[in-house]
Amino acid sequence: MVTEQLWFCYQECKNISLKQTQTIRQTIAESFNLTIDSENTEPNLPGWKEISFYRKHHGDDFATSLITKCTSQKLCENILENWDYSYKSEMFMQELLKTPFFEKCVHLCWYMAIQEPMMYLDDKLQVDTKYNKTEYKEYVQTGDKIRYIVWPALYLHEKGPLLYKGVVQAYF
Repeated sequence: MVTEQLWFCYQECKNISLKQTQTIRQTIAESFNLTIDSENTEPNLPGWKEISFYRKHHGDDFATSLITKCTSQKLCENILENWDYSYKSEMFMQELLKTPFFEKCVHLCWYMAIQEPMMYLDDKLQVDTKYNKTEYKEYVQTGDKIRYIVWPALYLHEKGPLLYKGVVQAYF
């Protein structure tokens, strides 16, 4: 359940960040009458370094506004709607979204989403499959298959180097 809460925060922060980036790109391009060919042109746009610095410098403020406006923001709506939890209760979920853990998830995921390149939480692991012991460590039990994911592995960027091993509950 904790992993799902983190995962949905990560997905939503990533989507919001990508939309922001796209809007900023288009605004700069229109303002300077530029043609943008690729998704990776941000560093070459006028003022992009300053914009990137501003986003990182004010990341806490933006993450806090995501949490504060949670009831009207898409962030919480999607988390409540998509969270596939067998004992799902709207009241329980609403209370969970008010916890310090959820707030930390939003802050952490927002900072991961505004990095260049964007940091990556592994989403490829499946329950009842084998896992790579160089990328994941075992939680309490040993084994070669995944019973559940305690915490996903963190990478510098998608297909990038491993920053922090994930944790799985394993079994044979």
